[in-house]
Amino acid sequence: FGPDANVIPSVLEDWPKLKEWAKENGHELILVSAQREHCKELTDEWLKMWGFDFKEKHYTHKKHLVDVDVLVDDSPSKLGRFKKQSITGGVPICFRQTWNTKSQKSKITIDRLSDIMSIVFE
Repeated sequence: FGPDANVIPSVLEDWPKLKEWAKENGHELILVSAQREHCKELTDEWLKMWGFDFKEKHYTHKKHLVDVDVLVDDSPSKLGRFKKQSITGGVPICFRQTWNTKSQKSKITIDRLSDIMSIVFE
């Protein structure tokens, strides 16, 4: 992990489209990441290097306590807790990965970021 970590190609491709869609539809894109304290600076560098600019960032393992309406995540435990305990009654969306097949069966699932644009409602 760190500034040399690779990026998922479809995420890099979809980011500008998602930003434009969010702006046009009155949505905010907020980073909610479970990075450890010693990884925050490296994460910020990595995000900047790849052009992922967020006006608001939250580094916490308690994602369910962040004021967001939708959480896109690949962690089964984070998705489950968000579904049960979100302070906003938010919707968890599973970013499909090999390790979260069980979550894919019980939650809205996307294969790439741009899929959000057809799922999220106003």
